[in-house]
Amino acid sequence: RTETNVPNQAYNQLTQSAVQSILGTTGGFAGWGGQIGDTVFGAIINAVKSDTTSNLLQVPHIITLDNQQAHSLVGQEIPVTTGQALSNNFDNAFRTVQRQNVGIQLDVKPQVNAGGSLKLYVRLEVSSIAGPVSSNNSELILNKRAFENVFTPDDGQITVIGGLLDDNERRTIEKIPLLGDIPGLGALFRSKARSRSKTNLMVFIRPTILRTPEDSRRVTEQRYGYLRQLQGYAQPGVEPSIDELVRDYMNAAPPIPHAPMPGNIEDPRIAVPVAKSIEPIKRRD
Repeated sequence: RTETNVPNQAYNQLTQSAVQSILGTTGGFAGWGGQIGDTVFGAIINAVKSDTTSNLLQVPHIITLDNQQAHSLVGQEIPVTTGQALSNNFDNAFRTVQRQNVGIQLDVKPQVNAGGSLKLYVRLEVSSIAGPVSSNNSELILNKRAFENVFTPDDGQITVIGGLLDDNERRTIEKIPLLGDIPGLGALFRSKARSRSKTNLMVFIRPTILRTPEDSRRVTEQRYGYLRQLQGYAQPGVEPSIDELVRDYMNAAPPIPHAPMPGNIEDPRIAVPVAKSIEPIKRRD
């Protein structure tokens, strides 16, 4: 005697399909199912909502002489295929690879005129790796934004040299053929997705002419104090590692700034743990 239970097999297949359909997805799930006679039915609702906000701020600094170009790169070198050829027997493939810089590149060339005015050449490039071209092509796609300009800024003043606004919106509809086109009921057999990415890139520059050694020392103290503040906020009460680096490896005294003026709450020395000494109070009889 042989018995077959088709409804149970269909119900198990429905359960397995439902589990596989939600693997790798995110969000909240709700579903229901049932059986009427030999008919098995079910539905799954996946509610996904995500909101991601990122703010990337890069602050590169560079110092150079008058009429001398300076270059700065913060990033990495990646191999990029520039050509490919086969041998005479077609049994060996040769590929030529060229290294390309990816990251933040800054080129600056200042020119200080006799009257104290400044002429500045600036080239800034921000690049990143977007990924391969396709699953069958391993060549890389690079995102790149670049500015190149020659202008005359004022000494010590902030100037905006360019900006880019990138706003992309993508809508995707996935549906089961024929069933997803049924009016009203077809909404159960299709899904909609909408994504939007917005990127704002603004470039500001603040050139400063260092005329005396005192100006150079002041700028060094400001940048050094800023790094010490960041390390002090991350590890309160611990000596900043930048002080240890300068003192132990460079065998020099850290360029700690002087005490701030009254009313200034940003003390660049705040990251330094202060050893307090308590002296007994002497009383006169």
